[in-house]
Amino acid sequence: MSYLHIAFDPSARASLRQAFPDDRTLAFWDDLSFGSIDSPDPRRRAEAIERDFGFAWQGVADQVAVWDAIETEIGAGATDCIAWYSRRSVVEFANFLGFNEWMGTRPFRAVDLTDVEVPPAHRTPTQPDRIPVRAVGCLNAETIQRERLTERATTLSPEQRAADRLLWDTLRAEIAPIRIVRQGTLVSAGIDVFDGMLRAFCPPDWRGMAYPAGCVIGAHAEDGVDQARDLILVSRLFALIDAGIIEGRGGFTSVHDTQIRVRPATLGEPPSHALAGDPPRLTDRPITL
Repeated sequence: MSYLHIAFDPSARASLRQAFPDDRTLAFWDDLSFGSIDSPDPRRRAEAIERDFGFAWQGVADQVAVWDAIETEIGAGATDCIAWYSRRSVVEFANFLGFNEWMGTRPFRAVDLTDVEVPPAHRTPTQPDRIPVRAVGCLNAETIQRERLTERATTLSPEQRAADRLLWDTLRAEIAPIRIVRQGTLVSAGIDVFDGMLRAFCPPDWRGMAYPAGCVIGAHAEDGVDQARDLILVSRLFALIDAGIIEGRGGFTSVHDTQIRVRPATLGEPPSHALAGDPPRLTDRPITL
């Protein structure tokens, strides 16, 4: 029997490939935690992401080849398919739900690490001896092997798989732009769900856009979840600049050529980018990290 490991994020694939070099490992390139999921048409999904978030997401097109590869592997009939994920990671949780729906009634085993604790890779003095697994991508190969995590692979019951399909159907019907982890499940959210945290971490003096985005990611990590992709946070920072809520200066195309700060409290003072002419609107600007 050959083994096919399914990773729901490229970083998770790297860890699994190192842990199991003799097995086949495939990674999801798409991220179903954001963007339209109400249609199976990848072109429609890609168009919706570019419209709502202002960037072209290559993961949609790349994912088509992944589905084909999984179909080929499973179709051979000699593969034990093992899906790795944590429901603490919004990317892994959403992609697992999409995978479970796509698999239909075909069998697979799952390693659900949501309630598993492992030693931290780089323990600080304030950390406990063991911490929850926020995402498979946070694990290194040594931990996967030492903790014998493959022994946790189980066949999900028909009732559990049906419940996961129902949750996915509900999320698809809600047609929300973003999904987040809340109280152990996945829920739909508005496109501005992270705006409050981004504004709270926006510095009073000019700093790179990576600063507030990194602070939001770090705050979620302290809560034991992987909640937002950096590219989503950057797109929202550009939207806040466009709305005049925060100030920006620079090239307005990436985190490397754009700085931000809180708007001065002086009433009537225009955003600094308006002094030299407004930057392009979000939907007209290619965003890169």
